[in-house]
Amino acid sequence: MVSPMRPDMSWCSVLEHHARRTPNTPIAVFGDHVVTYREMEEWTAAVAGGLQARGVGAGDVVGLLSYNNLEFLATIFAANHLGAIAMPVNWRLAAPELRFILEHSGARVLVCDDALIDLANEATAPLPGDLVRVCISARKVDGWERFADLGAGTTPPARVSAAGDDVHRLMYTSGTTGRPKGVMLTHANLAWKNYAHITELGFTAADIGLACGPLYHVADKRVVSDDVVNAEKPKSWLRQVGQ
Repeated sequence: MVSPMRPDMSWCSVLEHHARRTPNTPIAVFGDHVVTYREMEEWTAAVAGGLQARGVGAGDVVGLLSYNNLEFLATIFAANHLGAIAMPVNWRLAAPELRFILEHSGARVLVCDDALIDLANEATAPLPGDLVRVCISARKVDGWERFADLGAGTTPPARVSAAGDDVHRLMYTSGTTGRPKGVMLTHANLAWKNYAHITELGFTAADIGLACGPLYHVADKRVVSDDVVNAEKPKSWLRQVGQ
């Protein structure tokens, strides 16, 4: 939370800024699906309402196990809308490794791609029943709520402001020489990194970011999608490529 004398550094404020200035400009393209800045703002506010109704609040960790898709971005924005912390997870991990990260982080929610549901089921089977399980799927998956149903019947909550040192995202290391370590990326980390990359690389309103690598990885998420969304004029597209 921030005081009236401190700037709101929330990642969501960038989305809101662009949604006001150019509401009909695409923020992301995935296959045949196009989402504008205004649509993303409204969608993520609704998802945030659904998460809040399931007990998620400021400081909670929202795990995200997914291939690249539009829901990936929506989950991160929705978590930050509540002041919660998004945690993208490497989908190449084995079930015990995934379980450790969920337990160590104290994740309140796991949002999972339908294609990764077997891995998620194996990892979460021994975990407490209060873990909220949400599946990005057109079908109904036993034991999981559908992502598309999260915002149904809820009122979008007011967005929580963020101080620069509030945690935006939690990224776990690979654990090559030991247990994975949770690295806390703050809203100020994100904002200043984006500003530096936009300045150094010269991103403009005409640029398109092509996310070929997995968005759970800090390099692809931060260099491609974060920077392009933050570009000076919000006419850049983030094109996300499947797996």
